[in-house]
Amino acid sequence: MLKDALKSERPTTPVEVLELVADAGAAGRALEIIGGGTKRSIGAVTGAAAVLSLAKLDKVVDYAPEELVLTAQAGARLSDLEQLVAAEGQMLPFEPPHLTGLLGSRGEPTLGGVLAANL
Repeated sequence: MLKDALKSERPTTPVEVLELVADAGAAGRALEIIGGGTKRSIGAVTGAAAVLSLAKLDKVVDYAPEELVLTAQAGARLSDLEQLVAAEGQMLPFEPPHLTGLLGSRGEPTLGGVLAANL
């Protein structure tokens, strides 16, 4: 769930993300960037002027199972990616922990969150 006190931006394209980040940077405003929001308690952001949710950027851009190549946007849910590669008899080359229960969070872990949290 997004923090009520902060303005929430929910871009649907990479170009919109670029514009929002550029505008915030030019104005000196900090952004809290989230996907599924499941790791918000890790390294909590202070002083953010707005929340930039990448949850709608959840597409698989390219998947070539024969080449072992998968390109996905930051908001892609891990469960969807795991299901996609499993259908081809494959698995992701990493095993990020699902911390929602431990952190008391809701939502679905995303690829961007895994990378941002270095998991």
